[in-house]
Amino acid sequence: QGQSGPCWAFAASSCVETSLIKKGLADNTVDLSEDHLVWFAKNSLVTDEADTTHGDGETYPDMNSAFSAGGTWMDSISTYARGSGPAYDSDCSITAPVPLQRL
Repeated sequence: QGQSGPCWAFAASSCVETSLIKKGLADNTVDLSEDHLVWFAKNSLVTDEADTTHGDGETYPDMNSAFSAGGTWMDSISTYARGSGPAYDSDCSITAPVPLQRL
């Protein structure tokens, strides 16, 4: 994670990985994408005017801004609960934060 602020995403991803391993749903090589979690947690602005939550959420122009914003356990839970991930690290890098395969 370096000097950026996604420690919360690393902690949340690690918890999900551990849970998958303990439940026998993945082996100990499972590697989830922290980048994916950060991107979708920090780009959650609801733009659909028909949606009752229109205007809720936030948006960041790039990954550097999203990473620098920091976060909490609530960011990870709300992101996962709305169906934005998790995704495998091999499917989602910092250069292409788009889910190709969800668990």
